[in-house]
Amino acid sequence: MLDKSGNSNDSMSLLLRIADALADNANAEENTVLQQDDLNDTLRRLSDHFEHEKESAARAKTLCLIGAIGCLPGQDHQVLFLIYIQLFGN
Repeated sequence: MLDKSGNSNDSMSLLLRIADALADNANAEENTVLQQDDLNDTLRRLSDHFEHEKESAARAKTLCLIGAIGCLPGQDHQVLFLIYIQLFGN
């Protein structure tokens, strides 16, 4: 859905909904394999979105969401560091 958002306002609205969903999931002690796959896909999509987004507020929110996913149980912090390095390298 993020890749089909028409403008930065639409993107920001969707990013805020993702943040709400992550907040609901933050109390889980462990992610299931299916949830982990969804989170990995979400990380990939957020990374792609960051590279194409021009609005600084939406880019900042995207980085915050990537960090929030990294704080969830079972996340590989090394993968997140690599994502950040890739994003800041562009």
